[in-house]
Amino acid sequence: LQGHKAFSRGDREACVALWAEECEYQPAMERDIAGAEGVFRGHEGIHRWWQGMADSWRDWESEVHEVHKAGDQVFVACTVRAEGRLSGVAIEAPFFQVATIRDGKIFASRDFPDRDRALEAAGLL
Repeated sequence: LQGHKAFSRGDREACVALWAEECEYQPAMERDIAGAEGVFRGHEGIHRWWQGMADSWRDWESEVHEVHKAGDQVFVACTVRAEGRLSGVAIEAPFFQVATIRDGKIFASRDFPDRDRALEAAGLL
């Protein structure tokens, strides 16, 4: 939840600080388009992902609707809202995350456009 709060207030450093040094993040769109190349690794990767978001979107936020824990896995159901920096087009879309938390840090996180796939990945379905 702290990551979503930092994301919504535009606090890059607070967001990055929540991730383990050896972390891995797989946003749904990047994974679907670029496959393994769509994975962001380490703090440098999280910074690159954030910069890509900042270059593409403005006034972004995520609203968390639901959180479920299963061991070191956390399932999060959210809605993301943003406005295209160049187009001005507003988006509002549901998405789902499964994060692995170890020693209080995000070790891995993967986004899913489909709730059931995310629940299955978290071991909750």
